[in-house]
Amino acid sequence: MHKWFGLITVTVFLTLLFSVAPSSAATTVAGYSFNDNAFPDQLLSSYAPVAYPWNTDPAGTSLQAALTGSSLGKDAVSLSDSAYAVLKFNNIFVQNGPGADLAVFELSSAGGSGGGEPVRLTINNITNTYMTYWTGYNNNGYNGAGGGSVSGVYVALIDLNDFQIPSGGLVNVIQINGVQAWGSLGQWDTDYCVFGALNVAPVPIPGALVLFLPGLVGLAAIRRRFKQ
Repeated sequence: MHKWFGLITVTVFLTLLFSVAPSSAATTVAGYSFNDNAFPDQLLSSYAPVAYPWNTDPAGTSLQAALTGSSLGKDAVSLSDSAYAVLKFNNIFVQNGPGADLAVFELSSAGGSGGGEPVRLTINNITNTYMTYWTGYNNNGYNGAGGGSVSGVYVALIDLNDFQIPSGGLVNVIQINGVQAWGSLGQWDTDYCVFGALNVAPVPIPGALVLFLPGLVGLAAIRRRFKQ
């Protein structure tokens, strides 16, 4: 009885522990290194007007598939300022740490030099616009949802201080916004593709583990009674 109690306790505890441990494997996107789970994996909601829907590439790709994960071989674009998509990181939190906290990658036919196209993010009910810059990497042969041959991989580095997130604060939901095709910023077709967390915090211990701990205490009490 005592041996089995110890084995079951250790097995369950280790299973729960490793189920919430952050991943340490690395994924590289256009020269930037990320934990392999540092990307949003769920589309919570989206909107775009009929005139300027979210277009995705490759053809037939769902909006969730186009905006989640770490592959540069897909993207989504809407040419309306009112369009949005809300993304969630289920496995990690983006943490406000030193330097940039989030990298937003965009594909552009202006590959090979200078500035790319603007990206618009809403976090903590604050919306900011950032210009992207060439990463030095190209994606030759890929045709983006915005039309034309897309060759340049561009990035905007985001500091959560810009959204009034306190130092050490955590975020796991971000909203990306369409960029008006012929707005005050000029003519653009921003092809969003990858969102990677540079500063990462693990997801807290789930409620199931918290509920399980009192049971362990009870089993320990029973074990003590058997010893007596």
